[in-house]
Amino acid sequence: MQASFFSKLANVFDSGEKPAISENQQAGKNDFSNIVVDHVTGRRHQNYFEECEDYSGYCISDTRATIAVSDGCSSAKEARSAARISVEYAIEFFQDKDWNIIESDEEPQEKLVAEFISSLQAVFRTSGKDFKQLCATLSVASFDRMTNKYLVLSIGDGYVSAYTDESACRVILPPFNRDGDPSRTCFGNSDDAVELTQIEIGSVDDKHYTGFVICSDGASSLYDIENLSYGKRMLSLFADAAKNSDEALVHEKILELQSQKTYDDISIGVMMITRNDALATKIAIIDENTDLPDEDFDDTEDEVIASGTVKTKLENIDIPIQVSTLILKNFEEHHELTIQELVELGLCKQDKILSTMIPFIQEELLIYQGDKFILLPKAED
Repeated sequence: MQASFFSKLANVFDSGEKPAISENQQAGKNDFSNIVVDHVTGRRHQNYFEECEDYSGYCISDTRATIAVSDGCSSAKEARSAARISVEYAIEFFQDKDWNIIESDEEPQEKLVAEFISSLQAVFRTSGKDFKQLCATLSVASFDRMTNKYLVLSIGDGYVSAYTDESACRVILPPFNRDGDPSRTCFGNSDDAVELTQIEIGSVDDKHYTGFVICSDGASSLYDIENLSYGKRMLSLFADAAKNSDEALVHEKILELQSQKTYDDISIGVMMITRNDALATKIAIIDENTDLPDEDFDDTEDEVIASGTVKTKLENIDIPIQVSTLILKNFEEHHELTIQELVELGLCKQDKILSTMIPFIQEELLIYQGDKFILLPKAED
């Protein structure tokens, strides 16, 4: 699997970052995401002294956050292993994969699903477990700060919902049951998993999303049409708990859900996000023979990146005009540069790579592909 730009950054900085997979309730945060995940044993399994067959986890990197929950099928001997493998591999895959460059077109998303299911099933087959017994549902939500894009995915009967600016929470990927039978769903090892997996990739700016909550069907009382006010109140509490990194409150409320009417295991992941307002930029195409006024080059004003006929205004991003112009001139000369080459040329410091290069990618001046930044062709008039 091709390593992403930010995975490479981890290598450059020697951060040693590893996915944070929870064995019980756990919280994490950075400057753009607040996360709480938890899974608890259902009363049926408690009565028979059996282990929880749900699993949950998350990972946060410099610019991406991913949460996942999975519900192992109780009738399958490897249910617990299936849930753990599904969560851990999904987090690894979607943290590393460049899904943020995929548009909303169906075909690229279908190809991504096919690649994920194929690789997940390959992990199942090499796990040393009986492939046919590795039955588990999976729900995933991932947010990319670099593009303000989100990805949600669901295999089976889990729930995937989004919080909005209005503090409402609505289901965006509903649970799947075969022929309407709640006892029959789809798993990651199913022959038709590719066809039945739900996926959505979009922009949180367009949808005005402020967070995501994913859960197994054990938490279905959150969406009980006979008690919508209860579900709304609980979902609001989960959002507040995530914002405050209050995993204890989430655990308490999951136990409350468990006491309602379910004997099933429950797993929940909540991720509240902060959109990157610095991505709100303006691009102006000007004639290359036009003289730029002196004030456009004043570092105390909005910075300007100028290269040929392109002038890009970047609001709220501190990149001096001299550095910006020098970077673009080097790309016009070399066409593509690696992270190491940028550092060696003195164009970026290792601790400033993100803040320096993100604006160029956002303005579609550069892309990151195959371990290199590549200069994009100039737009035709």
